[in-house]
Amino acid sequence: MQEPASKVSQQDANTPDTSTDKAIKVVWSNIYYWAMGSDYVYIDSDGYIYAEHEMEEPLFSPFGACDETYTGKKFTEEEFNAFLELKYDDEVAQKEVLSKKGIKFGK
Repeated sequence: MQEPASKVSQQDANTPDTSTDKAIKVVWSNIYYWAMGSDYVYIDSDGYIYAEHEMEEPLFSPFGACDETYTGKKFTEEEFNAFLELKYDDEVAQKEVLSKKGIKFGK
């Protein structure tokens, strides 16, 4: 038996969103290889940083990200523009900036 529409919409309104997936628009990503796996770092168009550590392959592609991989860090617009100006293959400079934002490599 189907519930009345008003009851369903009331239930939906009171049900917390338990989805862990959240769509993001990735504008920068890189893979940092090391002996025990790889660290995958993604940054979305708003400057939010996502990271997966010690992975053989990432859990998600750069089309979306799980809330669990959000680091809680965000670049300011100025910091983000400066980061994007780094050479893409300059991993030392990238790691230095990302480390200042709390990303740990090779955990």
